[in-house]
Parts: sequence; C-alpha cells; structure tokens
Amino acid sequence: MNPLTRTACALCLGAGCIGSVHANVGAFRVVAISDAPTPVYPESITFGDLSIARIDGQGHVAFTTELSNLVLNSSLWMETEDGLELVGEPAAPAPGAPPGYVFYHFQPAYLAESGVVAVNALIADEDNTIAAAYTWSADVGFTPIVVPPFQMAPGEGEPFDHASINSINTHGEVVIRGEVSAGTGYWTNAGGSLSRVVVEGDDASAVAANAIFGDLHIGRVVLNDHGMLALSAELDHPLFGSFWSSWHGTAGALGVTAIESQQTPLGATTSFDGGFPIGVDLSINNASQVAFGQDFVEGGTPDLDGVWRVDNGTMETMGAVNHPGPYIGSVYTYADSLAAVINTDGQVYFTSRFDSAFISTNADTAIVRNGGADGPQIVVREGTSLLPLHDVQIDDLTYARFDLNRHGQVALVCELRGDDVDASSDYAIVATTRWGDPRIVVREGESLFLGLGDIRTIESLFMVTGNGPESGSRGALNDRGEIVANVHFTDGTEAFIVFLIPGLCRGDANGDLVVNFEDLEIVLDNWGAVGTPGFLEGDVNCDGRTNFSDLEWVLEHWGNDCL
Repeated sequence: MNPLTRTACALCLGAGCIGSVHANVGAFRVVAISDAPTPVYPESITFGDLSIARIDGQGHVAFTTELSNLVLNSSLWMETEDGLELVGEPAAPAPGAPPGYVFYHFQPAYLAESGVVAVNALIADEDNTIAAAYTWSADVGFTPIVVPPFQMAPGEGEPFDHASINSINTHGEVVIRGEVSAGTGYWTNAGGSLSRVVVEGDDASAVAANAIFGDLHIGRVVLNDHGMLALSAELDHPLFGSFWSSWHGTAGALGVTAIESQQTPLGATTSFDGGFPIGVDLSINNASQVAFGQDFVEGGTPDLDGVWRVDNGTMETMGAVNHPGPYIGSVYTYADSLAAVINTDGQVYFTSRFDSAFISTNADTAIVRNGGADGPQIVVREGTSLLPLHDVQIDDLTYARFDLNRHGQVALVCELRGDDVDASSDYAIVATTRWGDPRIVVREGESLFLGLGDIRTIESLFMVTGNGPESGSRGALNDRGEIVANVHFTDGTEAFIVFLIPGLCRGDANGDLVVNFEDLEIVLDNWGAVGTPGFLEGDVNCDGRTNFSDLEWVLEHWGNDCL
C-alpha cells in the first residue's frame, strides 16, 4: 500500500453515514461526497459541488449544496443523532412567507455550537425573489428571523427590504444586517425578540459632536453567548468626513471601542491609521473582552500592523510592528491586523513575522498568543518539524488563517517544505494537540480508503475559519478536536470529511473522550464481533475485530480524559 494511504477508523460507505471517530490517530469519517447518492433521494439525484461546511460541539456538520437532476436544486443538510438529514429542501414551502413562496437557494450556513443552524435563503413565488433569514434546530425546525417585506423592522415603523444573518452564538441567537429606507442597520434577537442595534444615520456623538453612523454595508459584527456585540462601522462628520470606528455593547447600549486617529496604547507619538477595518478583524469572548486588528501611525510612519485588546475599558497592545516580539530581543515586522482572535481566557491569537539577530529568516513567522500572565507565546512556528515526519516542516505562516477552540487548539491549512515534500504534497491541515504540539491532520497527496475498492488521492484541502470560540460563527474546528474539511480528490470529486486531531483519544469506545469502565463494558459486551471498522462496537483500534487488542488499548489508556 502507498505509505501515504490511510484507512478510516470511522469510514462512511455512503453519504450520510456516521461512525465513531474517537479511537485512534488518523481517524476520519465521510459526511458527503460529490456525485454520490444522497440518503434521501433516488440514486439518480446526487450531491453536486460542495463549498463550506461547519461543525458543532457534538461533531455534527452543516452544509449547503446543489443537487443533480433537479430544477430547484439548492439544499441545506445537517447531521443529527439520526444521521445526515435534509433540513432545507428545494421547492419546499418557506415558513413565515405568504402561500406560494418556496425555498429557492440556500447560502452557506452558520452553525452554533449547540447545533442550531442559521442560514440566509432566497425564497420565491412566481413573480418575486426575496432574501430571508432563518434558523433551524432539530427540535423546532425552521424559525423565520426576518422575511422581508412581510416583517416589520423593529424601531423603524416599516418592513425590512432585505436581511441577512451575520453571526450566531451558542444559544442560537443571531445578529442580522437589514435594509430599510434609512439605510443599512443591525438587529439582534439576543435575549428575546428582535431588537434594533444601530442604523445608518444614528447619532454617534459619543465620538464627536455631529457625527453619525455611515456605511454599514461593509465591516464586521460578532456576538458572544451573553448577547454582547462587537462591530465595526464607518462614521460621517460634516467637517472630518468619513472615518472608521469599532463598538461593543448590547442593543441600545453601544460603547466606543476605538476610532481612527485615536492614540494607541503605545504612546503619544502613535495613533490609529485610516482605512476601514473589514473582514475577520473583530473577536469577542464571554467576558466581553474584544480583540481587533488595525494599522497605526508612529512618528509619521503610516500603515504599521497592530493587534489590540480592550478589557473592561482598558486597551492593550497585543502585537505591533517595530515593538517587542515573542522572543527576547525580537521585534515584530508584521502582525496580522485581519485575523485577531480571542480565546475564553482573554488571550489573543494572531499571525506574525518578527526579526532578531538570533532568528533565521526561514523560521521567523508564527501564530502567537498574547494577553496571559506568561506574555507572548509561540503557538505554531515556521520551520517546526511535524512528527513523525522529520523531513517535513511548516513553511511561511505570514498570511495563514486559522481556527481556534476553547482548549486553545488551532487548526489551519498551511504550506509545507522539506525533503519529503513536492508539488503534490506541499499543503496540509495542521493542528495542535491539547498539549500544544503541532501535528499533520491530513495532507495533499495522501490516499484515503473510503470503502471497498474505493481509494482516492487528495489534490487539495480547504477548511473555513471562525472568529473565535465565543464570537459566534464557529468554523471547522470544535472543542472535541474534530475538524471538518472540504477535500478535493485527483479524480475530480470532493467530499466533506471530519478528521480527528491526532493524539485524541485512544481507548475511547463510546466517543465521550474519557476512557473508563463504560469503554471496558462496550469491549466486553461485543467480544468476538467482526465487522466494518468505524461501525463495530468495541473496536477501539479500528481493525474490524473486537478482541484482546481492543482490551489492551482500553487498559493501556485507562483514565485518559481528553475533554
């Protein structure tokens, strides 16, 4: 067998299968494959192109995809305890709309840790197409959040003209960006019914007299589990023109986080630069600490990268160009202002480059964590060898985008280098274990065994990133160490596959990430069973048999707590 070929510990022989993925290193399971039959429709109707998938705290995946051989073919899928379910059916009646309106198109879904799905959908009748916003949960089904123009915009006295969900927290509460005659605005249902947060033209005199909120089409908004928001907004002033600002608070009680030209924590010779902050530049945790990235000016030099944290009204520098870096004697030459992510404990993660007489240029980029008692710490660094492959190292991380869970684990698609790397194997998903060690999760050029006689070679990999574990909009990595990736194969097909970060959790037979008497009982109750690896109870080493080898695994790893 090809040395890069892997066998699934928990493989899926058909779309929608779900198996245990917690037994050993290299475990994975297939959620859906393009051109493969769905678990709902006749075999002639298959999954089409796959785009973005997200994973919840239980390891369930949500995604949208088109289906073959249907006129209205956009669909929304979600894994539940019963398997892969079609929850958004093309041409199905649209809740909250007048009779005759059906689902026409689903945009990529947002997913809460609790399993609530938020989706922006186009709904249509014979004459009109409308952009509407919904949430879906297994116990309730679809709940319409905003269905314009049939729903009034709170605080405006008129219906919404357009609406889209921008963030969802653990409880399934959302922030929507809506359009009314006054312009664009934000609303949230955090804490109860839909409430107005801010609309273009609102007073912003907390920043400067006669200032108002300007363009809200661009910018970012995130929502924590307590209903606290962080958002970026353009402001307009009759004398100063347009300038950027960041805010945090609740509906009806926003406070300023930072504004253009404000002095930074670095001192009187510095100020925040111009340029509107957009993209993945805001993150908030449940302690309402906010991290953001924004360029600054120092001594007349503009466009210097900086990452900042606001904690209970106090702003602090997490990383800034020309200022001390993560090593003694080092200075940052780059601190990614588009990817500042804050964790549960208030530590801020960002990609960076630094300079020092003691650091070579082929090891000077890293993901850095700062804001804790131990100061700046390296999380993942360029040049690190990825065991057990000593001849494979992490390449340049300057522009890397990563996902972060509550345990401080990061996952990212990164470039590789080394003697054992060529053009067909130079990218991988790399993630850190609970102990901080980076490991290859899956790599281009690997061949995956998907079923009897079905081995496919990986051509490329993609995973979506979120805004932090408590900022809404979870990404591809959950707190169990599971990563959902879009895997493209050399035969032109693609699949959503869930991988487990290597090292978690050996000996665990029931998937609760703890090795104890329950796992021992499962092995003994299924003693002698033979079957498909990943679907066989008690087969913790995934060899297709429940026997002494599995008992040894459980006893060897007795007491493991991977939570």
